[in-house]
Amino acid sequence: MFALATKIKSTPAVNKAFIYATSVAFLLICANTKIYLPISPVPITMHTFAIAMLGCLLPFRVALSCYLVYFLEGMLGSPLFGMPLGFGPSFGYFIGMMVSLFFLKNSSGQFSATPTVLI
Repeated sequence: MFALATKIKSTPAVNKAFIYATSVAFLLICANTKIYLPISPVPITMHTFAIAMLGCLLPFRVALSCYLVYFLEGMLGSPLFGMPLGFGPSFGYFIGMMVSLFFLKNSSGQFSATPTVLI
């Protein structure tokens, strides 16, 4: 069995598919992890943490496309957002997360040669 595993070669397409699949799975798991507080009806999720991790660890296009896959899954009717077709009071939040990926990459200096610090 080990000899069979050593004969399988990894290709760049397989590596990219693995990165996309694990990133979207990480985002799904973090977005569905909820902490309910007695002082607020809105639960705290790890969604923001997942976006920050994807934004820090992946290139901008990969992180944005992983988030778009997650977003489109919810828009197509998957019960990710807790509402039909994803439209509702939190729709702007999801759009804002896409914008936050841009600001995260811009502040880390990965778009330009000189890093920019946002305070």
